[in-house]
Amino acid sequence: MTFKMNTSTWLLALLLPACQGPDSPSAAGSDPSPSIQAASGPKTPAQVPAEVSLEDVCSLALKHHPDLRRFPYDDRAADARRLIAGRPPNPSVSLELEDFAGNGVYSGTRSAIYTATLVQLLETGGKRGARAAEAGAAQARLRADYETRRREVLEQASQDFVEALAEKESLALAERELELAESGLQSVGSQVEAGRATESQRKLAAMAVTQAKLEVRSSRRGFERSLARLAALWGGGSKPSRVRGLLTPPPKGLPSRAQLAGALESHPEVAAARRREDEAQARVKLARAGRYPDVEVGLGARHDRASGDDALVLGASVPLPLIETGRDGVKAAEAEAASAALAIESARLDLQRRFESAWAAFADGHDAAVTAENELLPGAREVFSSIDESYRLGRTGFLEWLEAGRQLAAANRRWLEARRDYQQAAATLQALTGQSL
Repeated sequence: MTFKMNTSTWLLALLLPACQGPDSPSAAGSDPSPSIQAASGPKTPAQVPAEVSLEDVCSLALKHHPDLRRFPYDDRAADARRLIAGRPPNPSVSLELEDFAGNGVYSGTRSAIYTATLVQLLETGGKRGARAAEAGAAQARLRADYETRRREVLEQASQDFVEALAEKESLALAERELELAESGLQSVGSQVEAGRATESQRKLAAMAVTQAKLEVRSSRRGFERSLARLAALWGGGSKPSRVRGLLTPPPKGLPSRAQLAGALESHPEVAAARRREDEAQARVKLARAGRYPDVEVGLGARHDRASGDDALVLGASVPLPLIETGRDGVKAAEAEAASAALAIESARLDLQRRFESAWAAFADGHDAAVTAENELLPGAREVFSSIDESYRLGRTGFLEWLEAGRQLAAANRRWLEARRDYQQAAATLQALTGQSL
């Protein structure tokens, strides 16, 4: 075979390397993708201080929470899919060998005809643009979903931190109540020895000490559980031993309910629903474009070995939409788009429902905390202070003193619960509205 007779083979040799992408498994010495290497690498442990603030907890959760750590890889994949969707189809190469391995003059390859053809699919109807629009909307929806999850993680971090503060104060209250109960037991013991109290009263005081010790142990375990829940926000491992701060009382007034409700429209769940509608509309365009047949054109070279002649080959093919016309695909895509449009309103209604529930808890917690701070707690303190002074002067009995202490403890607990409920409801409202309270 002369060089002239190998024209088609030479053309094919030029085309094949162009069709082998840089990510081909056959590429010698190719390294794994950096993103795959990063994903398969060891997780960096969270550096957790012994005492954490709310800012520390939120920062650790945002940096190390598994759901949020996945997003850069998901976004990278979505970006790659968007780039792929905007590219035209790859060309293909075909090689044909005719008139060989027969009888007579067709025996062997003496009369063979070699044809090498480069074939390219030409898309019509705007298919590539519709694909790119769908992929772009999918990436935007992914980012909105990430923002939703980010708000949820921050809400959970805030609520868990508030719970840890509440458990910390609960433990401090239990320890003060134990000190008070032990003081009462000592006082009753002295009175029993002096003949001014009965043995039953001493047993009652001892029972109060036992109950206070149980409450201390329970509160300590509750505080340890709250620290473990905080550690779960950044994937477990190291957990803090202390939390910084106290549950602050709420301000006197409530923020504007209408202003907070108006911020729901910018919630990422609404944005994600809109992006899903964009995806559905892009699929409608793609389905409509699918009704336009694509044209496949080919340009090649032919070599006739018998005559030694060469020639160009030009071809084109168009599918005939005789059986599948694409109408049903368009109807399905349009129905999905209509459903996606209604899902936006569903997202708004769901956010409104959650807002109403969160606002009610927020307002109730605010009212309870303000009432407990301004009315319940001062009254209980005043009553106990008066009875305690009277009891030490011997003018009041032990049972009355014990009941006053219980009422003061109940008032302290109620104030603690009201502040906790208020601040946890505030965290939910912040996650829903994106507004600081």
